[in-house]
Amino acid sequence: LRRTRAEEALFQSETHFRTLVAACPDAIVETDPEGRIVFASDQALEILRFESSAELTGRDLANSVSESARAEFIECLTRVVAVEVVHMDCALLRRDTGPFAAEIIASKLDRSATSESPRVIVVIRDITERNRAEARLNSARFEIVLRLALTMEYRDDATAGHLQRIGTYCRLLCERLGISPETCELYQWAATLHDIGKLDRKSVV
Repeated sequence: LRRTRAEEALFQSETHFRTLVAACPDAIVETDPEGRIVFASDQALEILRFESSAELTGRDLANSVSESARAEFIECLTRVVAVEVVHMDCALLRRDTGPFAAEIIASKLDRSATSESPRVIVVIRDITERNRAEARLNSARFEIVLRLALTMEYRDDATAGHLQRIGTYCRLLCERLGISPETCELYQWAATLHDIGKLDRKSVV
């Protein structure tokens, strides 16, 4: 009787898990400790362009990661054992159309302290459109900064092009120092606007 109840509880738990996976809009993949796929949701098949789960089962998930990010991805799966949840952005490979930008969250399926070789759940989200939207937003922001710089230079003919050059130099210095691209861009904007106080200066001064 106890065994029957345990089997029923396991069946209900698995059914609940499959229902959640089917309802999730993101792709979900389960791998063994070596990174081989043991389960792939329908969304995973769609995002990676495979026809059936049989094509993905047993495949090393790292083979679906771009070569430039593959080593980092493998390290990511290794760290899951220690930190339980790991997040990274990288380029994944569709079987027919090539790379796409993806957000990956990996987590241990069994978080018990005695599990030394846990299976891993990997959630995959296509962030191509998000990246494009962020790029458009950044472009619009820079356009505003550029117009402010042009307005300042309009009031001072002697510094024509000066603000844009200072911004460019600042970005190049940041890149040479190994600062992240996002921070380099912020420094470029800030340097371009370093004379913004001129907008409040009377033209007769």
